Amino acid sequence: MTTTIRATRQTPFTKIDPLREDLKLHAEVQTFGAWLAGQDPATITMSRVLTFAREEHADALLTRQPVQYYWVWDDEEKMWYQVCTDRGTVAFVPEGDTDPVHILIEISARY
Repeated sequence: MTTTIRATRQTPFTKIDPLREDLKLHAEVQTFGAWLAGQDPATITMSRVLTFAREEHADALLTRQPVQYYWVWDDEEKMWYQVCTDRGTVAFVPEGDTDPVHILIEISARY
């Protein structure tokens, strides 16, 4: 199973210095990454990601796209695999901040 995670912050302004480090976003990503590293990839679900986010941020919300199923041909194995992809975004505002953090999650499994 493949898990792809992107963390972004949506701000109401354009940064003048594109190299400026976003320390709060970095800390959130580090915390989330540490939690994810301790999990079994086969058990990661959107619900578990949201539950984790709500431990620190009670206002965390999950927005999901429809789950997609499609077939992929593996030329090496000479067989078809079914792929299931679940995409969503967990959003919350860190304490003392006004700009929300958006963690984009893509969970996909190949059968």
